[in-house]
Amino acid sequence: MRDAVAVAYLLARATDSVADTAQAGVEERLGYLERMRVAVATGDAEECAMLDEELRNGLAASQKDAGERVLLSRFGDCLDLLAALPGEQAALVRRVLATILEGQTWDLVYFRTHERVEDAESLRRYAYQVAGCVGEFWTDLGFLVLGERFSAAPRELMLKLAREYGEGLQLLNIIRDRKEDAERGRRYLAGSSAPWVQLSRAGLEAGEAYARELHGFRLRFATVLPALIGQRTHDALKHSAGEGKVKISRWQVRGCMLRAVCFALGHEGVVSEPPVWVQGR
Repeated sequence: MRDAVAVAYLLARATDSVADTAQAGVEERLGYLERMRVAVATGDAEECAMLDEELRNGLAASQKDAGERVLLSRFGDCLDLLAALPGEQAALVRRVLATILEGQTWDLVYFRTHERVEDAESLRRYAYQVAGCVGEFWTDLGFLVLGERFSAAPRELMLKLAREYGEGLQLLNIIRDRKEDAERGRRYLAGSSAPWVQLSRAGLEAGEAYARELHGFRLRFATVLPALIGQRTHDALKHSAGEGKVKISRWQVRGCMLRAVCFALGHEGVVSEPPVWVQGR
C-alpha cells in the first residue's frame, strides 16, 4: 500500500500548502487549486508542465517552510509518481484528491463571506471532504492490494469506521486550533465545542475498532497510532484551560507508540497506560 499512500499524501499536502499560502490572494489560490485538480484528474502533459513551472517560480518561492517550498517546486515529480502507479491504485488516488480539493475549495470560498460556520451539516461535510474520505481511501486501497489479508470484516463496516475515524481526527485538529483559527477570522465550531469534542472522541474510538479488524503488525500499528495520540491530545486539551495551542510531548508520543506496539501484537491489556516514567516527562 505504501506507494499509493505516499503519492496521495504528497499531492494532498501540496494542495493544502497552496490553500494555506497567506501571501497569495484567495482568487489566486482558487485558480491554482482548480488547475491542480485538472492536472491530477487528467494527467495532461502540457498542463502539468505549465503548472509545475508556475508553482516552482511562483508560490513555491514564497513558502516560509522549507519542506513546503521543496514540495511545491517538485509538484511535477509528484504527478509523475501518480502516473507510474498501477491503474486501479492511481484511480483511487485521483478520487480521494478530487474530494479533498472540494473541501479545500469550499473552505476558501466560504470564509470570503463568513467568519463562522453556521450549521453543523456544513462542518460535518467539510470534515468528510478533507479527512473522512482519506479513511475510505485507506480502506479501498487495502482491500484492493491485500484482499483478505487486509481484513476479514465486511467492507461496508470498515468504510463506515474509517470515515468516522478520519472525521474524528479532523474535528480534533479544529478543536485544538480553534483559537488560532479565530484570530484569522475563521470559526468552524457552531455553538458549544462540547458536542464536537464528544463526536471527535467517538471517531477515535471508531479508529481503534477499525484497527482491531486489520491483519498484520505494521498495518495495525500504523492505523491505531493516530487514535492513541489523538486521545492524549484530547486529555491535554481538557486540562489546558484554553491557554495556547496544545501539543503533547515527544515522551507522550513514545508512550503512545509503546501502546500501539502492544495493540498491534494483540496485547491491548498489557499497556493500557504508558509507564509512569513516560507520563512524568
